Amino acid sequence: DQGVIGHLGVAGGPIPLQIQYIETGVFDAVIHHNRYTLLNRSADPLIDAAAARGMAVLNAAPYGSGMLVKGPDAYPRYAYQQASAEMIDRVRRYAAIAEQYGVPLPAVALQFSTRDPRTTATIVGMSRPERIAETIRYLTTPIPDALWEEIAEIPFDTNDPEEYRF
Repeated sequence: DQGVIGHLGVAGGPIPLQIQYIETGVFDAVIHHNRYTLLNRSADPLIDAAAARGMAVLNAAPYGSGMLVKGPDAYPRYAYQQASAEMIDRVRRYAAIAEQYGVPLPAVALQFSTRDPRTTATIVGMSRPERIAETIRYLTTPIPDALWEEIAEIPFDTNDPEEYRF
């Protein structure tokens, strides 16, 4: 009422809980993380509900906490927990497709988020300043439609990878 807060957002928690929050009509934006990546689409119902209300939708952790940027051999974890053998296999399939087209896998993972018209912004965590230039390179790497068509054939999870935490 005093005009001190221009916009109010909600972040965190299981997807059903976040949907309950946005259905109140109080919030202008929602942030989800590790739930809309090449490997996991559990945030789809939340994204749809928020986009239908005209809310800003921010997708955080498009690399799934690192496996989609570092690779499954260097970092076999998703959402900060051990990745399943099936998930590791899928990352290897994504990487093989990306390599076939001469595209870095992190570019595919990042642009998977940014190309979705429901996503207002993508939040990428960075551990060092030089990651800024690297992220811009991933964001601007041309990716052929044929690559996206092949990627679309690979199954993905729809279970919330972090629901156990709440």
